[in-house]
Amino acid sequence: MNPFLVATLARIAAVQARVAGMQATNQHWAAQGQVPAYDEGHFINAAHELENLADAAAQEKP
Repeated sequence: MNPFLVATLARIAAVQARVAGMQATNQHWAAQGQVPAYDEGHFINAAHELENLADAAAQEKP
């Protein structure tokens, strides 16, 4: 695996961790009776970021 792919996988893991944190925050806020901190748009943006990273990795030459 080349350095570009390693960096891309690290960025993917970071976005996944950010999404998990967003989910946990929303669950915590819901338990407190508050509206979610993160709405659908935040999750869609993260999904687009993951798609872009996956596309970049797929286009990388071995």
